[in-house]
Amino acid sequence: MVQQQIIVKPRPTNIVRKADKLIKARYSLSSLAIKVITSVIAMIDKNDADFKLYVIKVQDFKELTNKNTKLGGSAYQQMIDACNELMNKKIEFIDGVDVGFMLTRWIASAEYFAGAGEIEIEISQKLRPLLLQLKEGNYLNYELENILALKSGYVIRLYELLKHEYNKIARYKGHTTATYEISIDDFRNDFKIPDSYRYDNIKTQIFNKAVKEFKEHTDISVTYEPSRKRGKKVLSVEFTIRENTHIEPHLKDLRSFISYMRKHRVNEDIYKGKGMILSISAKGRIYDKKSSREYNKNESQTVWEQWYKLALDDKNQNKD
Repeated sequence: MVQQQIIVKPRPTNIVRKADKLIKARYSLSSLAIKVITSVIAMIDKNDADFKLYVIKVQDFKELTNKNTKLGGSAYQQMIDACNELMNKKIEFIDGVDVGFMLTRWIASAEYFAGAGEIEIEISQKLRPLLLQLKEGNYLNYELENILALKSGYVIRLYELLKHEYNKIARYKGHTTATYEISIDDFRNDFKIPDSYRYDNIKTQIFNKAVKEFKEHTDISVTYEPSRKRGKKVLSVEFTIRENTHIEPHLKDLRSFISYMRKHRVNEDIYKGKGMILSISAKGRIYDKKSSREYNKNESQTVWEQWYKLALDDKNQNKD
């Protein structure tokens, strides 16, 4: 049976779903490699019974990550390098010292079609129970946009871990704040942090950057403090996790932005240029006032994303 192909469209509002066991696995990847595989994972429908072959158009991914990920030189080569990482860097699942472990890789194959500027990715079958038909409460879910501006693979992994813990408390217990203690030794092992990284390095290069970048770019904000020490040595830290209220409500995500614009900016001249005036109809659809042409779903999605990006950029400039 030939596997069905699906084009990966890494849109900010795509929903990422990963099983609890995958969030807590032992592995280390660059930020670009994580963004590649997570964009693929976000294309998996929650009802899919099996994986498909996922085709990434390199130009699409470059445009999506351009302001956050430096794809200097050859974007194609760096995408291939990311796929090499996903093929060669193993994931370790430890079920207990006396129980056993499993080693696997993220992808089984990656085929690059130079003429088309595409890479076809086949996910490892060992990941099926961790990505397909997940049961509510046993997996992390978040919008893809939350990781796209994060600059470090370690910071992305920490976001997923803390977001998962927050979801379990906030969604299922009705709390607005969650705490999570992390042993520094466990953190080193699970994130595969080099021995050369002392606690001070972890603090400045991972924890402090996470505090700053989460507040600026994600839907959670965090603080932390040492929770256990042996003399001056920090053994563990405790994170306090909250919903990110720094982001204005209508700029929190693309869905909120679209809802706000449809409610408050109907029939205004949102964009003028190139012989067109784009506006929003009373039905919430984008149309050109000059030609009276209504945009289709795909065209509208592109425009909404461009407007949302401009709104975020404007907010950040004003903040500075």
